[in-house]
Amino acid sequence: MMICPSCGSTDTRMVLETDGLPVLCNTLADSAEDARSCPRGDMHLCLCSRCSLLFNAIFDIRLLSYDTGYETSLHFSAVFREYAKELARTLVDRLELRERPVIEIGCGRGEFLKILHEEGCGECHGYDESHLPGLLKTPSSVHLHATRYPQLSDAPHGDLVCCRHVLEHVPNPDSLLSSLRSALAPSGVIYLEVPNALFTLHHLGIWDLIYEHCCYYTQESLWFALSNHGLQPMEIRSTYAGQFLSALATADDGPPRHTSPKGSCLIDSLCSSFTEARTMKIRRFDQLLEDSLLKHETVAIWGAGSKGVTFLNTLHCGEELEIVVDSNPRKQGMHIPGTGQKIIAPEDDTLKAVSLVFLMNPIYMTEVKGQLEDIRSRAKLICA
Repeated sequence: MMICPSCGSTDTRMVLETDGLPVLCNTLADSAEDARSCPRGDMHLCLCSRCSLLFNAIFDIRLLSYDTGYETSLHFSAVFREYAKELARTLVDRLELRERPVIEIGCGRGEFLKILHEEGCGECHGYDESHLPGLLKTPSSVHLHATRYPQLSDAPHGDLVCCRHVLEHVPNPDSLLSSLRSALAPSGVIYLEVPNALFTLHHLGIWDLIYEHCCYYTQESLWFALSNHGLQPMEIRSTYAGQFLSALATADDGPPRHTSPKGSCLIDSLCSSFTEARTMKIRRFDQLLEDSLLKHETVAIWGAGSKGVTFLNTLHCGEELEIVVDSNPRKQGMHIPGTGQKIIAPEDDTLKAVSLVFLMNPIYMTEVKGQLEDIRSRAKLICA
């Protein structure tokens, strides 16, 4: 029985079945051999008709381990850094957070927490089991902990509690949302950010479907999840060119105040055609890659994150594409899970011989064009 992990409804239906996904796109390997032998998992993507959540009904959290090798930082992109800085500035100004304490659950390497402090926040505490100490220099009032948030009475509390790109990794939102609420100071506000499932469906962002993400939230399903777990949403909106959803919420001791899923008809329609549309898109890119290889063109993909890993592991010719580029120096020299390519830097001389580049995220188009021009590359850039 396919039970919704957010609202408990059994009124669910299958949207997509796919198998053999690397279970961790963002834990890279030191060698091609280790990368190709990575653990894999299957996905039965289902839609809940009650709250509009998309979820992997056969997700097995025992296959995953988020340790210090888990690397997802996007802060090496100028585009993303500007987004993060503007977000921090907006939160500090709107919520009057100057000199106020902040908690971030799932802080990663701590970059965003440091930006919040630079924009005027007071004492900051970040918690993440995959945090690797020593990578980021922070002032003494920014504390980064390589643990989960301790739900204890004497634990730090925040007037702002951040949780960015964590909820989609959690098969049952109860425990995480409970931690967020526990971390709130009286009258505090939660800022939550997740990938936008409607963007994935509407724009066929099929490379965003990864095993790590066991839940995919729309505005409706995120509102439902928050209000169903003792939180009152203030607003939920799309951001980062529609790719993310951001939510502000406060603690609410009253009964859940659900709203009807306003976009449920659109989501249902998009899900009905998604499998066929996904198949056609895979065929199109398979053909593009196959044609390029037959012409003996040198092809690269730009982006070694989850999109790039899924792209390479989904296409039939994925292993034949030899060059993968990423701006994150902590990924460079490592190997792609499943297909084994070694990741190179944007300034690597190998790129000068490339004639075609598949860009994994359109938001970086101008930035990547500039980086290719810097090395005098004439490669054609295609957004995947």
